[in-house]
Amino acid sequence: MKIANHMPAMALAMAIAMTGLLTINAATADPAASPAKGPDFETLKKLVGEWQVDTGDKSEKNGTIKYQMTSGNSVLLETMFPGTPQEMVDVYTRDKGQLVMTHYCAIGNQPHLQATTQEANALKFDFVSAGNLQSVKSPHMHSLKITFVDDNHVKQEWQSYADGKPSGITVFNLKRKS
Repeated sequence: MKIANHMPAMALAMAIAMTGLLTINAATADPAASPAKGPDFETLKKLVGEWQVDTGDKSEKNGTIKYQMTSGNSVLLETMFPGTPQEMVDVYTRDKGQLVMTHYCAIGNQPHLQATTQEANALKFDFVSAGNLQSVKSPHMHSLKITFVDDNHVKQEWQSYADGKPSGITVFNLKRKS
């Protein structure tokens, strides 16, 4: 019964302690004091729609990329070159507070990338692991940089790897169609 007599006092002490912590957090969470934050998942959501792709190579067939939200607005689905033999799908989401993506590649593997850096107008994703990859020396997409030029223009730079080292960068310049 002694415990019951102390319950109101314990509850009051905890409430005071929590109020103090909330006050400290509010005081230190000054947005002006924190560094400028770059693009994040909310920025990626603004890609929803259809985009025209320009690879800069006139001999190559350029195409479209479509973005749509799915799974209760928790996933951004990117369909690259829909309806073609080169169609690929990318899935962007948050995992334990981290921005991640999986690239379902036309060559049959699935690199998992995580956002590692944010610039004022760009996101960089780097390789973490991959599904259906024989070894890290096997050809795969190893990183992606997305630069948000403006509301209607985006640049993607896909870094591929082969033999365990960089093997080329493919650049897609995207222009919003709808």
